Amino acid sequence: MTTPRVFGCVGAQLIICAVACGQTFNKRYDPFSQGYEQVAFGIETNGENGFAVTGTGYFSDSVYLYTIPFLLRLDANGQVLSENKMIGGLSSIYGGGWSNSSQRTRDGGILIGGSTYNPGDIQNVAIIRFGPTGDSLWIKEYGDGVGEWIGRAAIQTKDQGYLLCGETASIGVVDGFL
Repeated sequence: MTTPRVFGCVGAQLIICAVACGQTFNKRYDPFSQGYEQVAFGIETNGENGFAVTGTGYFSDSVYLYTIPFLLRLDANGQVLSENKMIGGLSSIYGGGWSNSSQRTRDGGILIGGSTYNPGDIQNVAIIRFGPTGDSLWIKEYGDGVGEWIGRAAIQTKDQGYLLCGETASIGVVDGFL
């Protein structure tokens, strides 16, 4: 069984330490290859086939520096199988987002619970769905267009639907939602 042990961020590189198939690996990754900080917020095993790591990284288009969710698929030895960076498809061209959790779906894909933002200080909760090979399937955003909505976790339900929980301060004090 493949068991992730430690993951985190040191400087600009994501570090993943794991015990995989009786072997230990300690690898460093920079999904955006720009030298900015990358932080992992979720890791899912895929049996003996490897890992799916989700997180948030800084990305620059030479005009703005913003945060972008990513999915990094690794084999059991820590070699990169695929990377998916959600640079396009978020709420605005100069917006971004972040991931706060991940879960493997029934078909072997990945579901991310997180948030998006745009320069008008509008934050929406987001569910991001990836297929089994790491391809981006869809992004769903929810919010009232006024305040701050933060998605903390998303799960797939037995009836193939999805639940997202988090917090909002759009009406004053911080409230939870499901």
